[in-house]
Amino acid sequence: MVVDSSRHTSRVTPLLPCVPCRSVATGLSGPPLRAGVTSVGERPGNRSPFGILDMVGNCWEWTSTTLSDPGAAVICGGSYDNPMRAVQTSSKGVYRKHGGSNAVGFRCVQDIDSDTSGTEETTA
Repeated sequence: MVVDSSRHTSRVTPLLPCVPCRSVATGLSGPPLRAGVTSVGERPGNRSPFGILDMVGNCWEWTSTTLSDPGAAVICGGSYDNPMRAVQTSSKGVYRKHGGSNAVGFRCVQDIDSDTSGTEETTA
């Protein structure tokens, strides 16, 4: 139970499953040997409930979202060189397309047709 002292009331806050940062963030396990992105799957704790790997904390993901400025791109997810508060899927940023960055990458994805037969299998 969490007590909100600003309102002098009590409310029940559900406990949510948490993942230790050391298992998902680059460079937090053991001695910091290097700063940089890691191979996909190198952090098995950084796996979504749907089996998607490395959605946050490895490198910013360049999205297909368009902006009015053709020299800019929307990025999301945070990277290894961000503070922990930015390492979440809801973090968004604007990336200037000139030059390069070792903290920005992209993810190849493909739409799938939904299975209306009810026999679709998922793996996790």
